[in-house]
Amino acid sequence: MWDIADSPAQRPLYIALVESLEKAIENGDVLPGDRLPTHRDLAKKIGVTVTTITRAYAEAEKRCLVTAVVGKGTFVAGGAPVPPAPGGNAGDLPIEMGVASPMYREEPDITPVVERVMKKNDMTTLTRFHSPQGLPEHREVGAGWIGRAGIKASADTVLISAGPQHSMTSVFHAVFEAGDRIAVEQLTSPVFKSYARRTGLILEGIPLDGEGMIPEKLEEACKSGVIRGLYTSGSLQLPGHEEASAKRRHALARIIKQYDLVLVEDDSFNFLDTRKNRTLSSLAPHNSIYIASVSAAFYAGLRIAFIHAPSRYYSRISQGIADTIWMVSPLCAAIACECIASGLGDRIIRNKSRELTKRTHVFKQKLQEYETTCATNSMFAWLKLPEYWTGSGFEHAAEKSGVRVFAAEKFAVGPIVPPNSVRLVMTGPPDFPTFKKAIDILVTVLKRESGYVNLLL
Repeated sequence: MWDIADSPAQRPLYIALVESLEKAIENGDVLPGDRLPTHRDLAKKIGVTVTTITRAYAEAEKRCLVTAVVGKGTFVAGGAPVPPAPGGNAGDLPIEMGVASPMYREEPDITPVVERVMKKNDMTTLTRFHSPQGLPEHREVGAGWIGRAGIKASADTVLISAGPQHSMTSVFHAVFEAGDRIAVEQLTSPVFKSYARRTGLILEGIPLDGEGMIPEKLEEACKSGVIRGLYTSGSLQLPGHEEASAKRRHALARIIKQYDLVLVEDDSFNFLDTRKNRTLSSLAPHNSIYIASVSAAFYAGLRIAFIHAPSRYYSRISQGIADTIWMVSPLCAAIACECIASGLGDRIIRNKSRELTKRTHVFKQKLQEYETTCATNSMFAWLKLPEYWTGSGFEHAAEKSGVRVFAAEKFAVGPIVPPNSVRLVMTGPPDFPTFKKAIDILVTVLKRESGYVNLLL
């Protein structure tokens, strides 16, 4: 039981309970996957009515703090991961396969690019204030980058943001309000779950099948309540799922248009997938806001992403950028655009694709006796665990043994039983030998039923 003694007395008791639970989660006093007491048991323990506990648990679920599973109970939900601070002692940190990370060693020294930008541009212009949406020439390059996914974009439909997280903040700040209901896959980005909790958005988890979100279930949600928007970050991040078929995408697009949903499609981590006409946005352009990150593909520290939006949302998103940072650094945008225009960006992506192919081969080979999902050219893989492991238990044991992975509980939305799986970021380890070492550690942990050994030593 978490401590509620320090909750403000003037707050309603059910709110005080929720706030104390939130603090306990932040402090690590309760962990993702922990089962909370039943309504009746907790009410009896602290001397309140069952109704108070019911209201508290409902509010906690609204804030994405807990997940209620029918017939199972109420569990602490997986929160958004906090990446380790860069620049620390790598020897003291687990090998990173939890937080989405680029393969930095596949990126050449950026100095020649910066030198070209300095020669080709007026540096005074690049260090002055400009409009929030970015310079026209940079937006034109962004339109070409977005067009790779089969989306018709132009400089007039593109805005420049400071990476995918800032894109999310600018878009949702501008287009939605606290209390709006947003449809998402029942397994969605932990970062977006955290954002929704902080801003008061209500997430409506839509059931999944082998192709991702089920259209009939989305339509049921639209009929049963007011759904304002749909957020998706791509089915390649989901366990047991491959790319949705054209039939599935058309079915979802029909519902989006019929109910006039605002589609926010964050395609940032699918840059290795070069197929066109694979996005929902291309099928519902009037309803779609599409995010394509450069930072996810190369030179992450530049913090550049492109947002494509129809005219009815464009000015509001521009204001959202202005409200947060006024504008993205034109200098960083110029460097990113030079990488794209010169072909360097494509060379880096090809290098990363080759490295990822090697890693995928090793992953499948070493884990061939287990059930895995690892789509072609996806940064993410999923590992289904043996029955004697839980997702949160394996996550904890793996980290203690030297590798950070994320259990499916972190991605779960609403009253579902998450798959007994963990997600691995294939691009996380800095080089191929470290990747192989990480997989060997995970195989060793898989074969144990409890406890851990620090296998990095």
